[in-house]
Amino acid sequence: MTHHTSLHQRLQAEDKLPSPRGPALEVLRLTQQENSSLDALAHAISADPVLTGRLLKAANAMRPVGQRPVVALRDAIRLLGFSAVRGLALGFCLLSDHRQGPCQAFDYPRYWSGALLRGLALQAICQEIRVIPVEEAFSLGLLARIGDLALASGMPESYGLILTLPADARAAQEKSLFGQTRSELSSAMLADWGLPPVLTDPVAWLDQPEAAPFREGCRAWSLLHAIHLASAIVEVCQTEESGRRGLVAGLLMQGARLSMSPEGLPDLVDRVVADWQDWAALFAVPAGNLPPFAQMAQPPALNPSGGDPMLETGDKEKLRALVVDDEGSLRDFLRALLEQLGFEVSAAPDGAIALEIATRQPFDIVVSDWLMPGIDGLELTRRLRQTETGKTLFILLLTQLSDDDKLVEAFAAGVDDFITKPLKPRVLAARLRAARRVITLRNEIERDRINFQCCAADFAATHRRLQDMAHSDPLTGLPHRQQGIALLHQAVSQARQAQKPLHCILITLPSLGPINHRLGRMAGDKLLIQIAQMLSAGLRPADRICRYGDRSFLITCPATPASQALVAAQRMAALVKKQCEPVGAQPQIRLCALEDAMANEDALLDALENSPPLGTA
Repeated sequence: MTHHTSLHQRLQAEDKLPSPRGPALEVLRLTQQENSSLDALAHAISADPVLTGRLLKAANAMRPVGQRPVVALRDAIRLLGFSAVRGLALGFCLLSDHRQGPCQAFDYPRYWSGALLRGLALQAICQEIRVIPVEEAFSLGLLARIGDLALASGMPESYGLILTLPADARAAQEKSLFGQTRSELSSAMLADWGLPPVLTDPVAWLDQPEAAPFREGCRAWSLLHAIHLASAIVEVCQTEESGRRGLVAGLLMQGARLSMSPEGLPDLVDRVVADWQDWAALFAVPAGNLPPFAQMAQPPALNPSGGDPMLETGDKEKLRALVVDDEGSLRDFLRALLEQLGFEVSAAPDGAIALEIATRQPFDIVVSDWLMPGIDGLELTRRLRQTETGKTLFILLLTQLSDDDKLVEAFAAGVDDFITKPLKPRVLAARLRAARRVITLRNEIERDRINFQCCAADFAATHRRLQDMAHSDPLTGLPHRQQGIALLHQAVSQARQAQKPLHCILITLPSLGPINHRLGRMAGDKLLIQIAQMLSAGLRPADRICRYGDRSFLITCPATPASQALVAAQRMAALVKKQCEPVGAQPQIRLCALEDAMANEDALLDALENSPPLGTA
């Protein structure tokens, strides 16, 4: 940007620019040399214990989760990288040396407080969108507005007058007086200090991001809007309480441009504010005590009264409205009218922003002008109808058109109603009341549908529980005998079809009467439950178990060779025997394989029951 260097060169020649000194100057020199070593850089930084401590804090703030704390300066430099160390050293040094200056209208403490917050915010944003390394994000955010400090230092009187102008008029005046905006000066200074163009080029367009020559979605575009979002966070946090809420919507929309979740952005802001308060204490700059971001974003409570008969007869449901119009005065009028009728209102100046807002939060009604630049009301309707939430929206279109063909086209696109301009408040209010009756009816139908679905789901769950109970043994929770035999029938069929072996294990406990007599009438039941749980825990996924009799369990082992089935049976025998030893009971374990001569599961069960117990039981 060679056509913007005259002011920078002039201030530099007059020695009026904020410049590093001491260790920071040496860091700048070393990091601009290709053959500089980590040891040389660490030696230069260690000459300033305060700078050393601040770099260690920055490194620990950026270290990966779970990694041990950074305590050595060499490790901090290695983690941050030369580029980030250069930026941090410059920022920290300038902060220490320029807490005050010659410009009376420039709030130096507020500037440095905002710079710290912007650095922390950009660092958190880059952790989400990965547009530049996190290590470089903090130092870039810290220095992104260094042009403000340069103008306050080099042009204190002229810049003081500019600061009295409205914020949106300052960039044009800077360009007129100095030939360069503060953002362009910031970019030139950062480039002169050795920061690469990928970082400095977006900074030059901070005052006019929409005019930047970057392709949407490219790295420079994303970084520019990431810095813009970080600056929006600064603006919200440094604005008085009464003005914060009006800035929140813009912050959320800026986050949406970077595809950042509106649900996650409040948590990000809250984390950044907590870190800001910590860093501000370290640097002795002010930081406000702010409420949670979600609280700042809440709209003010609306007065439900407004002369609407529906509100006076018990209709207290708050409906959400989105007003879309490129004329600010008409947009404000529609907002006021809708709020008077009891709606919660959001507003958008064009169709594109309306789509962004509508994708982030649900609405009941959209009131939109038809003729708007870009996405007009008709195209907005079409796009909303293509979304899941937009299918049930009530859409009211404002138009000056009276052509029947146009109105037919509007209804075909999905418009529910329209009203012609110039607007008549009483007629519009009547249309809105009628719209609310339709919306309320739709909502009631939707609630009934959801309640029906919930009832159906509850019925299905109850039915499944009853089925489970019908097929389960109430004591052990295992399938009962009939269910077990049904499962065995399936296993026999599958084994025959796949021509794979099938084994069954029958575990029979001795009479539980003596156990109940000795240890109490519940002792036998407890033993059955314990053995059932133990056996179930040791089964393979394909194995099945059921309570076969009062004191017996049947285990089906599909696709199991004889040798493996014998090992499994012996293991179960040992476990059950150990479980029964304290009560003096000895179980019997039987094992039987499905053979070709067996007609069905009944034959297999007969063979199993008549087979001799395993000798190890």
